[in-house]
Amino acid sequence: TIADFTINPICDLTLHNIYIGSYKNPGDTLLYAERLTVDYQNIWDLFKRRFKINQIDIKDGTLNIHRLAADSLTNLDIALLKMLPARDTSKPEFVLNLHQINAVDLRVYIDDEVNGTLMRMFLNRADAELDTMDIVHNYLDIKSLDLDAPRFSVINRVVVRDTSKIIVAKSKTWWIDVDKLEMSDAMMSIENL
Repeated sequence: TIADFTINPICDLTLHNIYIGSYKNPGDTLLYAERLTVDYQNIWDLFKRRFKINQIDIKDGTLNIHRLAADSLTNLDIALLKMLPARDTSKPEFVLNLHQINAVDLRVYIDDEVNGTLMRMFLNRADAELDTMDIVHNYLDIKSLDLDAPRFSVINRVVVRDTSKIIVAKSKTWWIDVDKLEMSDAMMSIENL
C-alpha cells in the first residue's frame, strides 16, 4: 500500500508511507518507508530497457528478510518473483544505473532459519555512492559508503535440519566491493548460541 505520492514525470517520484507485507503472511512487514524519493533521468528510457537513477532517498525505513527452515527462498525473493516478470531471453537485459542512496533512520532485519543467522542493522544515516550495480550477476561496487551511528548485531544459532524438507537452491551470494568506508560511533555485537 502507498498512502500518497507526488510525481514529476521529468525528474522525480516521491512515495509516502509505503507498506509491503510478506507474501505468505501479509500482516508481517517485508518493507516499510515513511518516505521514498527517486530522482531519475529520462523516464522514456524504460521503453529501451534501461533506467538511470541519480539518487534514492529513504526516510524511516524497515526491511524484514526472513527464510523459513524448509524454504530455499526468502520472503523478499518471493515478493520480487511475484512483482517482476520472468526474464525474456530474446530481449537484452534490463540495465539499471543507480548512482547514490541516502537513508535516514533505516532498520534491516535478516532472519535465516536455514543457516541459523539472525542479523539486525540500525543506521541513523547512510550515504552510498555507487560505481556499479549488476543485479543479474549479484555484484555491487560501492565507491563510497558513509555510516553514522550504525548498530550491527549478528546472532548465530544452532540449526537442527530435517534433510527431507530442505530444497537445494542456486546460490544467491552477492559480491560487494567497497572502495571507501567511513563509520562514526559504530557498535557491533556477535553472539554464538
